[in-house]
Amino acid sequence: MLILRELQSRDREGAGGRGRTSRNRLSTQRVASDTIPATHHAKIGAMPEAEVLSTATAAILEEKIRSRRARVGIVGLGYVGLPLAVEFAKAGFTVTGIDISEEKVRRVNAGDSYVGDIPSSTLVPLVASGKLRATTDFSAVLELDTINICVPTPLRKTKDPDMSFIVASCEEIARHFHAGTLVILE
Repeated sequence: MLILRELQSRDREGAGGRGRTSRNRLSTQRVASDTIPATHHAKIGAMPEAEVLSTATAAILEEKIRSRRARVGIVGLGYVGLPLAVEFAKAGFTVTGIDISEEKVRRVNAGDSYVGDIPSSTLVPLVASGKLRATTDFSAVLELDTINICVPTPLRKTKDPDMSFIVASCEEIARHFHAGTLVILE
């Protein structure tokens, strides 16, 4: 099946550096027909070209999730993130946990739990089998299909949530973000 990808290029010209969008150029990308569920084939044929890629990408991601081939990322390995990472790994997904704490990363990779709900005896086999690993390096996002953001949102003195951890995580993710990645804020 041939999937059309719309590319736009920007030309800079004229006084004041005003940009104009040049005519859209189309490129093609071959995607194996069997990676897109049969139920999506008729829908794809009836869509405008620009929607075809996003629909095909969503179908491919959906199939990866159903078959447990999706590479799952968890940003923030605290009392929400670590149990979520463990559950995804137990369900058969390959999970990469990302945390800014080198101590948490070291302990996860050693199979040593620091979260009360997760015994080390549960963590050890997941790490040993390669189903769960941890890193401080956000470039791991390049290898992921889904990213769950599980960072703290403590209340400020004004009782408003402090969103700075979410913003900082999103900025780091954005540096390595790629098309076809599903991002979920827990």
